[in-house]
Amino acid sequence: MRKVILFLSLVFLFNLSSNAQSNKYLRKAARSTENGYMEKARQYYLRVLEYDKNNYKANVGLGITLSEFMDQHEEALPYLENAYQHTPKDTLPDLLYALAKCYQYAGKFNEAISFLNKLSGSVALDEEDKLYQLDLKKRHADCLYAMANNSATNPQDWYVINLGSNINSKMPEYVPVLTPENELLFTSRRQDSPKEKINDLDGKYFESMYISKMENGRFAPPRRYTLPDLFKDSKFRKYHESIISMSPDGTKLFVYRDNKIYEINISDVRTHLIQEVTV
Repeated sequence: MRKVILFLSLVFLFNLSSNAQSNKYLRKAARSTENGYMEKARQYYLRVLEYDKNNYKANVGLGITLSEFMDQHEEALPYLENAYQHTPKDTLPDLLYALAKCYQYAGKFNEAISFLNKLSGSVALDEEDKLYQLDLKKRHADCLYAMANNSATNPQDWYVINLGSNINSKMPEYVPVLTPENELLFTSRRQDSPKEKINDLDGKYFESMYISKMENGRFAPPRRYTLPDLFKDSKFRKYHESIISMSPDGTKLFVYRDNKIYEINISDVRTHLIQEVTV
């Protein structure tokens, strides 16, 4: 969200603490965030916390960077909790929202609802307020549903593994699809080239699709995948291209591109045959 970027850029540039070293790294972190260099921002915040672990601005900045821009919600929680413990008199709504969302992702639904309730009277920027209020209501309803249906699945039956550096980067990756040809298709918001800029609406790189072949039980380094495959004029630096899902029978792939949804026969993934879905 653009407002979060402005928050990180402006709040940290002013009202800085008296520690000159902290000030320097906080300014660098704010500028890195504004320019889309989230990993650099993370490193600058960590430098501050090395010698001032309770620094409010570094904790809230790092927590929001991890949760809002890098989708590392559980990793963000300790920093957000520390910031909340050392918050100024007027707690920032961005901090409360980040805590609510991170608790929700971590399955701590009572805590998430508690922070969502604290936001009941808050507003976003005028043009964003309607969507912001809808998001708060949706998250509240999702938490209530999860608590009412917590026996539907056994968490012990599920586990998460990292596919290794060839697939998993420090940026978000999601919606993995394994084709009958042992190819992994997935969506990521990583930076494809040094010239690629972040999306001003949410402070992340645009979504792109990637494909990786499984060889000898391991996934090869992925390449970017588009529709039709290897199309030279792809607008991935300005628009989203993402995997949506696979049909239950494994024969259809659904993808999103340029505000349209496409349906592809899995057997035709390599033949450029695509059909736009009417929605």
